[in-house]
Amino acid sequence: MQITNVKNPKYLFPDNDKILCEVQIDNSESWQEFLAVSDDGEVHGRELHAALLAGTYGNIAPYTPLIATAQENKYEASILLSQTDWVLQEDVVDVTLTPHLLNQSEFITYRAALREIAVNPVDGNISFPVKPQAQWSS
Repeated sequence: MQITNVKNPKYLFPDNDKILCEVQIDNSESWQEFLAVSDDGEVHGRELHAALLAGTYGNIAPYTPLIATAQENKYEASILLSQTDWVLQEDVVDVTLTPHLLNQSEFITYRAALREIAVNPVDGNISFPVKPQAQWSS
């Protein structure tokens, strides 16, 4: 296998050791993703990694964290909502039963914030609300 051309190198992780790039192999017209690492088990992988670090194929783009899509944020919010459905059950908050949930209002506020994300999702790495700790009567 002969790597004949390389483009778009970028660091894949903050450690700056793994470099993702696109390569053409054996003069093929198609491009394939290739992960170059310093300790690759194959010689061509180690050689490509060294060449990338030396600047042979241009500058290596810096690591950038993945950005969540609106759909991914909606999905995450929906999952978090489903994990607290139990707080809406009557027997959980019925004060005549022991134990019963003492801080349902905190969960209602938490769930309202999650619903806002699920109904109006946006792109980007957003801060999800922090789930309250259940407080039970004794």
